Amino acid sequence: MTSDVREKLLELYVYYGVDPSQVDPARTALLAAQAALCRDWPGLQARLLQRADAARPGQPLTWMEIYRHPDGLSHDRLAALREGLAALPPGRLSDRHEERFMPFPNPATGA
Repeated sequence: MTSDVREKLLELYVYYGVDPSQVDPARTALLAAQAALCRDWPGLQARLLQRADAARPGQPLTWMEIYRHPDGLSHDRLAALREGLAALPPGRLSDRHEERFMPFPNPATGA
């Protein structure tokens, strides 16, 4: 599979811990930043998820951001996403950990 095809299929997953006392300002800031990115890059799909497992009182929450675009996430677009979101959200307790995923190739077509 070529690099261009991999970039087109790429989805970015970013996870980190959030201070439970900062959930409202963190969510507000992150959703605003995601909305701005989606306005600036039509077609970008951005989601924010929270780990379903119940955190113990006072323990960090785990959040996951997911980004995808029908035209792919090129190296330049990934760099722009990283730069635009590096300081977010407020109340983040750990580094932003990135994982990049792509669908399995179709064995029948090789694509």
